[in-house]
Amino acid sequence: MKLAKLELWCWDPVDCVCELIRNPTFKNMMAYALEHAYRDKEGKCCIYAEMWTCDCWWDTQGKLPKGATIAPLILASDKTSLCYTLTAWPVYLTIGNIKKATHRQPQMHTAILLDCFSKATCSIAGYQLFHECMCWVLQPLVVAGHNGVDMVLHLILAAYVADHPKQCLIACMNHGKPLSSLLQDPEQNIIMLKKKQTGHQVAAYTHEGLCPMYHPFWADLPFSDIFASIIPNILHQLHKGVFHNHLLKLCTEIAGEKEINKCYETMTNYPGLQYFSQGIRLYLNGWRIFMGVLMGAVQPKLAQAAHAVLDFIYYPQFHSTLHSP
Repeated sequence: MKLAKLELWCWDPVDCVCELIRNPTFKNMMAYALEHAYRDKEGKCCIYAEMWTCDCWWDTQGKLPKGATIAPLILASDKTSLCYTLTAWPVYLTIGNIKKATHRQPQMHTAILLDCFSKATCSIAGYQLFHECMCWVLQPLVVAGHNGVDMVLHLILAAYVADHPKQCLIACMNHGKPLSSLLQDPEQNIIMLKKKQTGHQVAAYTHEGLCPMYHPFWADLPFSDIFASIIPNILHQLHKGVFHNHLLKLCTEIAGEKEINKCYETMTNYPGLQYFSQGIRLYLNGWRIFMGVLMGAVQPKLAQAAHAVLDFIYYPQFHSTLHSP
C-alpha cells in the first residue's frame, strides 16, 4: 500500500472564537441579541440583513437554555498557491456576530486561519482524508455547541463558503451532481451512509448522488444543517456559470459575437462604469450592463428572459432581503 504524508496545521476553533470576541477592535461591531427588523410600521414586511435577524438563529435560540446566546460560525476554504510548486487548502473561520460591513473590510482581519492542508484531492480517499481531518479539528465544537463556553456561548456552524467542487466534498456528494442544498436531510443522509457501510443495498444512496464517506465531519455538530449552511458561489456558479457559460453564449449565438462585442465597444464612458474596449471576452463583470447591450440586438422575448436571469444573479448579492408573509 502506498502511503502519503499529510501536514495539518490547526488552531482550536474555540480559542479562535474567543480571540475574535475579546478583540477590542470589534467591541462596537458585534451583536449577541436577536432582532426583528421591519420595513413597515405594521410589522408585516421583514428585513433580513445581519445574521442575528435570520430565522435560523431565532429557531436555534429557542432550543437553548435561558440566558444562552449563539456564536454562528462561518467557515471558508479555497485552493491557495503558496509558490510556483506548492499549494495548500486553508480553512478560515469567523463569526456571524460581527457586522457584515466589518467583514467586508480585509484590513479589519475578521477571519482567522483555522487549519491548512498541504494536499487535497477529489478522489474517494481525498474525501475521507478531508472529513477525518475536519472531524479532528472541529471536535471541540461538539461540546461547545451542546454545553456552551464562557458566557454560555454556544458555537454552531452556520455557513460554509466554498466553490462547487468543495461544496460536493463537504456534503459528501459526487462531483457533478447538482447540489440541492435545502432539499437534503442531513440526518437521513447519515442513515443512508451507515446502511451502505454495513453492505445494505440502498436505492436512495445512488439517487441522491452520495459518495462513500461514512462519517462526515458535520455529523456530530449540534444544531447544524450542513446543506442549509452551504451558500451560493457567486463567481463560479453565477458569473462564470449562469452568465458566461449559458446566457452570454446563447445570446452570442443568436445575435452573433461580432454584434455583441460591437455593442460593448460602443458603450459611452461614464464615471464608475467599466469601458469594454475589447468586447466582452476578457472581462467577468460584463453582466452589469448586459441589458443595455441586448436592447435592439435580440428579440424582445429573449431580452425579457435575459432580464429574469440577471435578476436571479442579483438577488443572492443583495445586502438585505425583504419578506412579506
